[in-house]
Amino acid sequence: RSLKGWQGATERYVVDGGSLVANFGPQPYRGPEPAHLFSERQYDDFTLRFDFKLHPNANSGLILRSSMEGSPARDGMVLQIIDDFSSEFADLKPWQRSGAIWGVVAAEQGHLKPPGQWNSIEVICRGRQVKATLNGVVVLDADLESLEGKAAGGGRHQGVHRISGYIGFNGSASQGRVEFRNIRIKELTSGFNDAPLPAVAPFSRSEEHTSELQSHSFI
Repeated sequence: RSLKGWQGATERYVVDGGSLVANFGPQPYRGPEPAHLFSERQYDDFTLRFDFKLHPNANSGLILRSSMEGSPARDGMVLQIIDDFSSEFADLKPWQRSGAIWGVVAAEQGHLKPPGQWNSIEVICRGRQVKATLNGVVVLDADLESLEGKAAGGGRHQGVHRISGYIGFNGSASQGRVEFRNIRIKELTSGFNDAPLPAVAPFSRSEEHTSELQSHSFI
């Protein structure tokens, strides 16, 4: 079990008991070097499923269709993963809370489990539609075309125009400990590629293309 198959700031992530772990400490990371973790290759339309566990005051995010240059929250999209129960984050805007596309569109709240408990999430990117299901509840179903590239706080957001890019985990302003497990992706373009994202295994292609995500053991 290793970080083979990932690229970027691999020194800031570890494998612990079959989980991919980000631990940025008690203060938001604002170091001079990017701390993002990216997939080895790019994806366009896909279903992505994984479990995550937040520790108190933790802040992270799922990178979607991003460039590896610049900021994933602007040059791609970041689906927010944050401890909504924390008083430290009491003043966040709706588009900064869990399940939201950061800076773009808010998600329905009230479905995140408290710190220390595992959450399950499914994210589907198909064309201009992004749908997120958190713990069995659809919390986000966004038509990016209707946003016309506008950010929630005003101005323009170039990342929503991307139709492909890297996926991964955000390191900008991240803090605390977040654990990820059972990370799996299925491409929705020419056939299905049901493969475990490395957490910690390299990408691989299943022997059969099926309509459902299958369980895989970590390599």
